[in-house]
Amino acid sequence: MKVSKGEKRSKFPFRLFSFPLFVRFLIFTLFGAMFLVPPGGVPPAYAADFILNKSVFGANEQIIIELGAITPGCRDPFGISVSDIYIVPAGAALSRVRLATLDPAGRPNTITGFTGGGFFDEIIGATLPSGRIGNGFWAIVEDRCQDGFFNPGLGDTILDPAFEVVLPVVLPPLDPGILLDKNKAAQQRVRWAAGAVSFQVLLSALELQSALGPFDPVGFAISRATDLV
Repeated sequence: MKVSKGEKRSKFPFRLFSFPLFVRFLIFTLFGAMFLVPPGGVPPAYAADFILNKSVFGANEQIIIELGAITPGCRDPFGISVSDIYIVPAGAALSRVRLATLDPAGRPNTITGFTGGGFFDEIIGATLPSGRIGNGFWAIVEDRCQDGFFNPGLGDTILDPAFEVVLPVVLPPLDPGILLDKNKAAQQRVRWAAGAVSFQVLLSALELQSALGPFDPVGFAISRATDLV
């Protein structure tokens, strides 16, 4: 079995992590804008389109989705796209199998997409010994409805195989930097989710203002003052 995209380090000539945060946000926004569509709906996004940082990993390496998009699913708060991402053995039978039992972490990585479902630089796992991903070929499953099962009929998608892990016979020591990055990624995910909700509330307020007509704060203040006289 071979990884279809070849054994190159990245499909990009650069790493998104190497850019400052505001530059990454700009790249992300421009990428997300590609998925903006009229009210008729959001175009489907597939795990097969995920772009990983590498296709072959060694010991103590992070598996990162550098660029991707998710289709709005079944439990999207405020219209924000949310999906659960699982890492499972390539070629595994997934019908009626709880995905968490196949994922070495025992749980999913929940990804929140913005601006039409786009996202970037999501750490979804790490290899042994600092992580839990071992030797072999692995697939990535997107669980849109977050019910813990692979349901293609509900829009769940899969990238199989997604990557390969090749570990040395003697594993190196734990890398504390990977553990720290995982904690930072979890904290950043919370901040992004809160920011997405705030942004959606702002958009709703602007849409309401547009429907009611332009708001003149000076005129409103004069009107209120006149009413009090």
